[in-house]
Amino acid sequence: MLAADSPSLVGISTGLADLDALTQGFEAGEVVVVSSSPQIDRIGILMKIVLHVACQLRLPTLFVSASHEEDYLASRALSGIGRISFQKLRTALLSDDDWDRLTVALGMLHEAPITVLPFGEHGISDLTECIDDVASKYGALPLIVIDSLEHIAQDKSMALRALRKYALKNKRLIVVGTGLERDPGHRVDKRPVLEDLGEWARVCEDIDCLLLIYNDQLYRPDTADVGIAELIVAKARSGVRGTVRLGYSFETLSYENHRETSSARTRPSI
Repeated sequence: MLAADSPSLVGISTGLADLDALTQGFEAGEVVVVSSSPQIDRIGILMKIVLHVACQLRLPTLFVSASHEEDYLASRALSGIGRISFQKLRTALLSDDDWDRLTVALGMLHEAPITVLPFGEHGISDLTECIDDVASKYGALPLIVIDSLEHIAQDKSMALRALRKYALKNKRLIVVGTGLERDPGHRVDKRPVLEDLGEWARVCEDIDCLLLIYNDQLYRPDTADVGIAELIVAKARSGVRGTVRLGYSFETLSYENHRETSSARTRPSI
């Protein structure tokens, strides 16, 4: 078993304390799917997990992206770690305090064992070969995060099954990001449910956990839950289900533990 940052956890910590408490962390060999509507920030959740595992736990990680280039992902990482406005970072309109935060964030990111792999529609077998190449450089690769799997594999059912087989064989945790096929925005309760996955809902037996993201502020600007997102554990092989509340910043495009949001502007974060 790989070390977690809490002795009470069975698996690898995500850095999201309430999610870890609910799931007991994710274990090597598992496949976790993270999904949301297009307007909700899914990359932020994936980035939070990658940065925590690489920067805090010091475990090698691989981020596979089929829809974003390396410079965009690097900017997202620096914005989240340094708690710097993403727009200000992209336009270089930074204050002296922002530059200080950026320097710290650059140092943390430089030392983190993270590999970013832009990957197009080449198929799962090609993808796993690339993953093995990265793993050979580190000697181990505990975490692989794959965003926008639908852009990599046309047959999502076959892709998920292949990834689960690969994860089990190589004892690696794989977190997969994908969009919902059905937008829940037309319903009174706009929180996503498993059926919104469409084709993917029929292959949930091939995944160990399904996380759905909801942000009420995007649908109801006058909501009382300003700066709050929900991460819904809609399915877990262990049987646990529930919803955890997270802080979300539209300025830094990053998620944090809900209880940390009051100090979000005072320190770097991972």
